[in-house]
Amino acid sequence: ALSAGELRLLEQTDGGERARRVVALWAAKEAVAKALGQGLQGRPQDFLVTQAVFTPRDGRPALAQVHYQGSDYGVQWLKSDLDGPLALASVINMSHQHATTGSKQTGRVV
Repeated sequence: ALSAGELRLLEQTDGGERARRVVALWAAKEAVAKALGQGLQGRPQDFLVTQAVFTPRDGRPALAQVHYQGSDYGVQWLKSDLDGPLALASVINMSHQHATTGSKQTGRVV
């Protein structure tokens, strides 16, 4: 279900932390798919997590960027009382914002 790029986001993690991050990546994909009103439709690799901040600093939220059909979507992971993360997707075409503002984000895992 994960692409080679997404597997690179998991580098230098092991055990329980790696498992939590795998679930977080899946939740990000699923959040975007549901926000778009379609679900994953058995094609999770069509939704690519291109950036992720799993452990933010200074109280910032845990965030991911998901690329799907030429557009980028922001996802925020929320902590839950359950064993896994909850993901909230903002259906905002971040690609359009980049074109408008001229800003560029760099990929980084924290």
